[in-house]
Amino acid sequence: IRKLEAYLQKEALKGDVTCMGILLTGCSGIRIGELCALKWGDISFEKGTMHIGRTLQRIRTFCSNSRETGCYSTGTKITITSPKSGNSDREIPLPGYLLTLLQKWRGRQEDYLMPGRKKEYTEPRTLQYRFLRILKSLGIPSFNFHMLRHIFATNCISHGFDMKTVSELLGHSNVTTTMRIYVHSDMQRKKMLMADYRMTA
Repeated sequence: IRKLEAYLQKEALKGDVTCMGILLTGCSGIRIGELCALKWGDISFEKGTMHIGRTLQRIRTFCSNSRETGCYSTGTKITITSPKSGNSDREIPLPGYLLTLLQKWRGRQEDYLMPGRKKEYTEPRTLQYRFLRILKSLGIPSFNFHMLRHIFATNCISHGFDMKTVSELLGHSNVTTTMRIYVHSDMQRKKMLMADYRMTA
C-alpha cells in the first residue's frame, strides 16, 4: 500500500486524474461509483471538505421485443442517482496535502473530477481496469478497487478513530455494518492490545 500511495502521489502531482481519484478514494473510503459521479463543485476548498451526493453506475436494462412471445432483450445504461442510502449523502473532511493537490488541478464546478476519454465522466468498470493496470505495473498482486474502502476503514481504527466517526465517513446507516464488513483487526494490533492485559483493570 505504501508503494501504491507513493506512486499515486507522484503521478497525481503531474496531473494524472486516475491516480488523483484513486488516491482520493484511499484517503476517504468513498465507493467507486461515488468517485465517478464526483464533480469539482462537490469539493469545498474553503471548508476543506468533499460532499458525496451522487453515485454513478452501469445497470442492466430489459426491453420487450415481442408481447406475444414474451421474448426480452437486455442491455445496460449509465445512471447517476442519489447515494446508496440517506447516510451515504455526507460531507467528508479532506487531509490538507490532498486539498493542495486538488487545488493545483482544480476544474470548473460542473466538470467531473474523473473525466473520461470519450465521455464527460469515467465509468466504474473503466476505472477498475485502470486500477488493475497500475497494480500490475508496480508488481503488486491484484485486488479489487473496493478493497481501498476496507483498507481505509481498518487504517482509521488503527489510528484511533472512534467507530461512529468511521461509520459516518463511510456513509453507513449504523456502526454494526462498519464493524461487521470493514474493520479487520490484524495480529500485530491484537498482540499490542493484549501485551499488558491483566484481569484487574
